Amino acid sequence: MIYKLIPLCLGLFFVAACAQTHEPSAATPSRCEIHGVELQSDLVPVIYGLPHVEPDYFKAQRDLFPRAATFSFGGCITDAGQPTQEEVRYCSECRKAQRLWQASHLSKGAAAR
Repeated sequence: MIYKLIPLCLGLFFVAACAQTHEPSAATPSRCEIHGVELQSDLVPVIYGLPHVEPDYFKAQRDLFPRAATFSFGGCITDAGQPTQEEVRYCSECRKAQRLWQASHLSKGAAAR
């Protein structure tokens, strides 16, 4: 039974990696598509390994805070010399919305960890 969950877990990881990897580029918009706020630059931690993220988080991220960019997924394997921080473009209103969502879900025990 547990072996049937492995493809699901791997799929969620790759969706998370695509959803959270933020590399500033010419393709990055200058304003948040949800809040209309101008994006700002920040350095955020790069997370390596297979973090646990609740499925509800991805829907909330897409709908409520797509440009929160509070961290970046670096992949499963880490070697010496890999970056520990990454420059991102973020929306301050998305970060507020993310904090509110996490606070309401932490009290229910179901936030992104």
